Amino acid sequence: MAREEMGPEQLRLAARGGAGLEQFYGRLGWKEIGRWPEALRLAVGDDRDEVLMVLSLL
Repeated sequence: MAREEMGPEQLRLAARGGAGLEQFYGRLGWKEIGRWPEALRLAVGDDRDEVLMVLSLL
């Protein structure tokens, strides 16, 4: 839908590490381009990486 209506060349997203989202999005063609280590605090002692991903639409 984004490809048809807005015409972008790529989409970007940030996902929470440690929840299997990297693998889920990877199977859909998304590529990991970076991480912010321990950027997300879910609870005391439960810090997760923020995973930066991109999907090329070209």
